Amino acid sequence: MDAKTETLPDMALLFPGQSSQTVGMGLELYQHSDSARGIFHLAEDSLGEALNQTMFYGPPENLTAPSIAQPAVLTASIACLCAMREYLHPDKLPRPLFVAGHSLGQLTSAVAVGAISVEDAIWLARQRGLLMESALEEFPGTTASIVGLDQIVMKEIARQSGVDVVHEEAIDRFVIAGGKLPMARAIDLAMARGAIRSILMESVGAAHTALMNEAAKQLRRLIDEIEIRDPLIPIISLRSLEQLSKSTVIRNELANELCSPLRWKDGLEYMSSQGVHRFLEIGPGQALSSLVRTWLPSADAVALSGPTSIQGILR
Repeated sequence: MDAKTETLPDMALLFPGQSSQTVGMGLELYQHSDSARGIFHLAEDSLGEALNQTMFYGPPENLTAPSIAQPAVLTASIACLCAMREYLHPDKLPRPLFVAGHSLGQLTSAVAVGAISVEDAIWLARQRGLLMESALEEFPGTTASIVGLDQIVMKEIARQSGVDVVHEEAIDRFVIAGGKLPMARAIDLAMARGAIRSILMESVGAAHTALMNEAAKQLRRLIDEIEIRDPLIPIISLRSLEQLSKSTVIRNELANELCSPLRWKDGLEYMSSQGVHRFLEIGPGQALSSLVRTWLPSADAVALSGPTSIQGILR
């Protein structure tokens, strides 16, 4: 973000995390934006592998491992942001009041506000993915979305089974995570209590639970190896709901969020209470703009993932 650009007091930028990846993401950006193309080349040079081939053409199973999916999503999101800067006249370039990201997306947020370099973020996204894969091997776990039950019932199921409710997607849709046996018990209980369906997301393991504590400790040591600057714009913590405006607290956030629940409902309501009523989701997918429409139905939410959607906000 350019510090000289006028801040828009009613806007926030949101950046997606793992599970938003799809084959073909970023291809149009690569074809039509010079600045985005530079980000994709930088990612391949940094990682030393043909990441772009996998992102653009698949196959889908090659995009599921966290060590591939996470740098891929971050790269596609930053490329989209760079294309937006390229296409928009400087006077129209939105400088938001806040930024926030979904899990990995907090790392992307730190790049967007000038706290971390693109090169360091790509490297750290790869390392974060590798640590999650190691944690999955040592502490087998999984994540699942449960549809059709309310918060009271889900909290009771979590208590009985020993899993964690890590994300509230809607009033009747919750994400739970934990060890494989407790998760099997939780899903059985949920279905017995009337859940409509359960959707397993095994590739992310038991993210945002205590099973990631050791991975978070190792991640913190890696974070300490890179330069982090004070951000030009505050990042909203989806753990504590605090405004992260110093490099020291960003370091803590990037490590600790890996083993903490994601409080999107509370985070969006907090940003709304501070005057934010427009949200731009930048990167693959539309999961976060969907969350905005769920929890803040009067707010404006737009998902930007390619040249067409970016140019659409010029009209």
